[in-house]
Amino acid sequence: MLATALATGCSGSLGHRSVAELSSEMPIGQSVRLVRVEIENGTVGVDVCDDPVLHIGGGVRRAADTAAELARLEAVPANLVGAPDPNDPSVLVVRGPQLGTDGPQGVLGYELGLRLPAALDFEVVVRGNGHVTVARRTGAVRVTTGRGDLRFEHCQGGAVAKTGRGVVLAFGMGGSIDLESAHGDMQVFVPKPGELLRLRTGQGTIQCFLPKATGFVCNARTETGRVGGAFGLPTETTTRFGMAMTGQHGDGRTKVVLVTGSGYIALQQHEG
Repeated sequence: MLATALATGCSGSLGHRSVAELSSEMPIGQSVRLVRVEIENGTVGVDVCDDPVLHIGGGVRRAADTAAELARLEAVPANLVGAPDPNDPSVLVVRGPQLGTDGPQGVLGYELGLRLPAALDFEVVVRGNGHVTVARRTGAVRVTTGRGDLRFEHCQGGAVAKTGRGVVLAFGMGGSIDLESAHGDMQVFVPKPGELLRLRTGQGTIQCFLPKATGFVCNARTETGRVGGAFGLPTETTTRFGMAMTGQHGDGRTKVVLVTGSGYIALQQHEG
């Protein structure tokens, strides 16, 4: 994905490139409830640590059309900088540089490995291109990327995420889940669902796996494609090419919404 970011971030050849390593630690105060990381382009991996610190590792790739523009990029401080949100001091905002229209012409693409306490709520925003992987969190997770794959591993505090184009994979999930891809397949395993499980893609297949004993109300629809599953819910043809599957299973505690514009939907059982 970094290669894609570098290739699409500028109209020229981007033949002049350099790499720099990053390593830093940022204390997280006791009053902080949410850490939000914002970068322009790059991959982000998030895992846990025990101490109240945001550990930042990885590197940054720079690319420009000329040696002079590359030198201007290299003069931009690449370290992420943290500060409280002026509207909410309980939010720690950690930002990478923004080049802007008047800044150096080229691309900065990060490869970040982040670690912070599992119980803290966490948000990452990649404005351009970038994959995001988040693992082992008990706090709530929110992810936005302009284009890139999303992966969630054993996140028990719920997740809200959106990608403009990319595959979404999530397993070992708990809490309320709301995941969206404008274009891409989705495969999600939720052993401990919360009040909401919503999966949406403009084009792509959705595979959703729930324990057999899960109680839910289902609304699954595709404009072009088929819908089915292992819970015995009724299906119907809604248009010439579309189908829907609606109904209740068990106590109906979880609201399940599965939507694709073009693709197949499968609501399956798994051993939770």
